Order: sequence, then structure tokens, then C-alpha cells
Amino acid sequence: MISQASTPNSIRLDAFLAEVASALSYSGTHYGASFFLDKETLEVLSITEDMRYTYELVTEDEDALDETPDWMQDAIQPMFLMEKDPERFIPIDRIPSSDAFREMQAFVEEVDDLEVQHHLANSLRQPKPFRRFKDALLDYPEYRECWFEYRDAYEKELAKEWLIDHGILNPEDLGEDPEAY
Repeated sequence: MISQASTPNSIRLDAFLAEVASALSYSGTHYGASFFLDKETLEVLSITEDMRYTYELVTEDEDALDETPDWMQDAIQPMFLMEKDPERFIPIDRIPSSDAFREMQAFVEEVDDLEVQHHLANSLRQPKPFRRFKDALLDYPEYRECWFEYRDAYEKELAKEWLIDHGILNPEDLGEDPEAY
């Protein structure tokens, strides 16, 4: 359990929340990455398809380890721990795209300029709304910056909820009402 008061200097709460938020909101398909939280070290681990493939080779053939580059050997080390002590690691599932879409809609509803609001709302009704929304924001740099701040705050709140739900954070330690979670 960590709190703002007891967080080690090496792990600042804001940075930790941002890292978990990034894993929760990861939308890339590059390298088939999946994320895990190490409950002992509070590290967010990214495991790619290449890492899984190498790990399988190495576990099936010990000689394959000698042929594996040092950097990949280092990268797959957490996978050995995961096999040995699976309870130590919590998978971090991505935020469903429907939730991310609702967050964009909520942002649009808060935009105070009706022309901008209409343009952004229209982008969400088009095919590929995520791409269209990003493109529409390029026309309004000040609202684009507001969107990034809004999204970051939303994702950090989701990360906080996720960490509380998994017993990593305690709402009382954050000065928040435990009933809110």
C-alpha cells in the first residue's frame, strides 16, 4: 500500500499515476504490448510479442539464451518472475474504447465556444471518430491543449480508481472519501 505520505522518494505519486494511466489508455497495437503492475516494486511492465516469443524459445531451449542479445535477456527477466510468482503481478487491462469515446463527448460538452463545440461534436459522428476528433483539434490549438489536460486528468483519475480497486492505494491516504470508490 502506498500513500502520498509514505511513497518512497524514487516513486512520486503523480509520476506513478501517470505511468499506470498510460498503460490503461495505451491504444497502440505496436509489438502487441500488454502491461502488468509488479505489486512489490510498483513497476509497470510492458511485455511485447517479441519478448513473449523470445521467452518461449529460451524456456524451451536453454542454448537459445546464449544466442539472445543481452538487452533482450534483460527485457525478459520479469517474465521469469511472472512465471515463478504470478500473484505478484496484476494485468493492466486497457480502457475500453467506448469509455474513451464518452470522455471525448464529455469534453466537447464543456467547450464554451459553440462553433468549436459544433465542429468537435460533428467529428465524433464521422467514421473513425478518434482520428477525426484529433484532426478537428488541430484547427483549435488552445482547445487541443485543453483536451490534453482534460484527458490526462481523466486518465489519472482512472488510474487512481484502478490502484484503489487493486489494493495498491488507499483513498484515506490520498485525503479522499473511501465511499467515492
